[in-house]
Formats: sequence, C-alpha cells, structure tokens
Amino acid sequence: MKIPIFILTLLFSLPKSDYYFKKVCASNQETVVSGNISDVNGNPFPFLKIKCVPKKDFFYTDKYGNFSFKTQLGNQLIVKTKKFITQKITIGQDQNLKIILIKKRAKSRDVYLRFY
Repeated sequence: MKIPIFILTLLFSLPKSDYYFKKVCASNQETVVSGNISDVNGNPFPFLKIKCVPKKDFFYTDKYGNFSFKTQLGNQLIVKTKKFITQKITIGQDQNLKIILIKKRAKSRDVYLRFY
C-alpha cells in the first residue's frame, strides 16, 4: 500500500503541541539545588545519600546535613534512610530546600501473658 507523498508531508508539517514543547524545554533546564536535611528536632543527617532520578545520580550531604548540586528541573530527589519515612521531592522553581525526615512508627508487638 503506497501512501501519497503529500499526505506524509501534511502529517509532518502539523504544528507541534505547545504543551509538549514547554515540557521538553523545561525538562532540559539545569538548576542548582541546595538545602539541608534534618529530623523533626533539627538534628542534621551527615553524609546521607540523595538519589536523583531519572538520571540515577547520587549526591551526599556534608557533616552538617547540607547539600548543593546541579540537576535538571523536573527531576525527582529521593531521600531514604532506615527508620525514617522516604521523602520524594520534584525539583521545581524553588531550589533552596529544607527537608525534614519523620520517624516511622514502630510496629506494635502484642505480648500475650498466660498465667497457670
């Protein structure tokens, strides 16, 4: 089956969606992200690994819980550590972040006493 050339030309000459163009351009913009990671009491998390997806880059906090690195708008930061709830942050216009990690609830352990 042959498709006339003018139909193919017509298909490829249609205007691109403005939304698609903005999304592609925005995702390619680099920005510097900085901030601090601490717990609810203000205690910093030194040398904590921060994962940046979709590129799968890793960054680390300093001994005071501070971090600063370049990444692209729209990327997602994942901060994960034992006994704390995992935080996922999408990089937007606000590049100065204050991340507070919250402890996970301890699993309840039921104790049954049996008296004889």
